[in-house]
Amino acid sequence: MVRPRGPAWPTFFAFVLLAAAGLHIPFSLQIIISQGHLPHRVGTASGVTLGLTVSIGGLGSPVLGKIADHTSLRTALIPLGAPKKPAAVDRPKA
Repeated sequence: MVRPRGPAWPTFFAFVLLAAAGLHIPFSLQIIISQGHLPHRVGTASGVTLGLTVSIGGLGSPVLGKIADHTSLRTALIPLGAPKKPAAVDRPKA
């Protein structure tokens, strides 16, 4: 593991903390939405939502890593933006 030295060390931890917080924020929203869809089975809704989210992320990470190893990080991260395009187009109007 490469360890930054000097003044970059606190900055590194600050960015890691922000990234970790940003990754865990959507979980609570996903749980609330899934429990709304299955109001009489809130435990099942929570388990399925978190289970699928973590499982799909765990299956996708090695694939994206292989793509990044063979091409570049930019090429590997491009597919992550693809699901946002249809969601933005099909967004309900306020």
